[in-house]
Amino acid sequence: MTIKTYTAEEAITAVTNEGCIQIAPGVYLSTQENIIDDQESWGYVDGCKMHDFSSAPFWITDDSGADPTAIHGADEYLEEILTEDSQPDNADVANDMVRDGALDLSSYGDRLFFDQMTGRR
Repeated sequence: MTIKTYTAEEAITAVTNEGCIQIAPGVYLSTQENIIDDQESWGYVDGCKMHDFSSAPFWITDDSGADPTAIHGADEYLEEILTEDSQPDNADVANDMVRDGALDLSSYGDRLFFDQMTGRR
């Protein structure tokens, strides 16, 4: 998948035609139909396996495992891209892992990993 710079309207047109486009390294814009089709092949350990993607026509996802972002059109896409960093920082990822039960802070190894990710060590 090639990364191309799009205007908001171009991104919506391109994703409508292609189903999924890469909008930044590790960041994707998908149509509802495309992401629901892909969801069927995801493992049950994937946090989005049970996510309801029927609420928006487009979705921004990334390789970090952050929650998907619903996009309802070009204006919302542009606002999302301009106002929010698409890539969460390490602390956000570590906190999400604790929230989702992937890290057990009573475990020395998990605590060490968490502290390193959040800059505490």
